[in-house]
Amino acid sequence: MHAPTVFRWSLVKRILRYLKETSTFGILLRPSPSLQLSFSAYTDSDWAGSLEDRRSTSGYCVFLGGNIISWSARKQKIVSRSSTEAEYRGLAIATAEIMWIQSLLSDFVLQLNHLWFYGVKIWVALKLLDVRFVSSKDQIADIFTKPLSKDRFYLLRFKLTVQDHPLRLREGVKAYSTCVK
Repeated sequence: MHAPTVFRWSLVKRILRYLKETSTFGILLRPSPSLQLSFSAYTDSDWAGSLEDRRSTSGYCVFLGGNIISWSARKQKIVSRSSTEAEYRGLAIATAEIMWIQSLLSDFVLQLNHLWFYGVKIWVALKLLDVRFVSSKDQIADIFTKPLSKDRFYLLRFKLTVQDHPLRLREGVKAYSTCVK
């Protein structure tokens, strides 16, 4: 921040342009067709993706029914020795998030499948967590961990239910108050 390079400054400008162009975007929440609510999550990690410190980046998104309710992308705290270790750390982070959300929902007396606080290996052994391979073409969490083509980025952003919503409340309120007078 104190001495930005030309490269870093161009990245900041790129981010600001993206934010400006997507200021009307939001997350579309849809009602569940059934009263069955279940969690699904996608997680991905890149192994040693940071050239500066060789730490991996993990990303996940959690869905309740068909609606995204949580997501994250961040560097892992320790250097992973393999891509498997990086992926397992990402899985553990996403699983901890699901457990926390489930605990929060149970405080509101909304019971989902009962899950206990153990390690990922135990959750899998007890069949409380179902870990499945997701092919690259269906991996939504790639948006958090990989450089993508524009078309792939737009597709994954759509799958996260991030869409353009040009309707703004202030304009609606202004139009309504004008009609009332």
